[in-house]
Amino acid sequence: MPIINTDAREIHCKIVYYGPKSSGKSSSLQFLHDRSSMGKLTRIPISLSEKDYQPIHLYLLNLGKVLGHRFSFQILNAPRNSQEEDFYLLKGADGIVFVADSRVEAEEQNKKDLEELKDILIEQGRDIFRVPLALQYNKRDLDNVMDSYLMRADLNKYNNRDFESSVSQGAGIMAPFKHICRLALTSLKSGEFL
Repeated sequence: MPIINTDAREIHCKIVYYGPKSSGKSSSLQFLHDRSSMGKLTRIPISLSEKDYQPIHLYLLNLGKVLGHRFSFQILNAPRNSQEEDFYLLKGADGIVFVADSRVEAEEQNKKDLEELKDILIEQGRDIFRVPLALQYNKRDLDNVMDSYLMRADLNKYNNRDFESSVSQGAGIMAPFKHICRLALTSLKSGEFL
């Protein structure tokens, strides 16, 4: 659900990059940070725990005025440190990019993590069919990858838009990001706060 501050005339939408560890979530966000021409994308490392976990990176993308308000996206990676942290990071997300690892050996982990995402959303009283969701099949440049149609059969049970990518080659990273931002903006404009 977007954070709307009517006094300051600000709107903040939250996008979460979710998926198996080492699937390319942080690398995708780093790529967006390094190459974004969509405005100023600021990176802020944060920690939700004192434990020695993988860091969470919060990126702020200020888009200027939308609907008469200053508008920004808060973009986070879910490093999959704990279910409690995942629950917190996904709470109120206006859009989710599920980054899947295309390697054959990651097939079961991809399915497991997508099911965990669905369970967390249910626990939050949300429906995965109504939450803006894009699928990013990463690591397509490697030799030992699943066929795209098999990944769709395994992961795209909700008929969401999906994208092939290779962070190491810089291919296919912007498309899922732009798509999920458009979906979040459409939900905001329609008043359908998730």
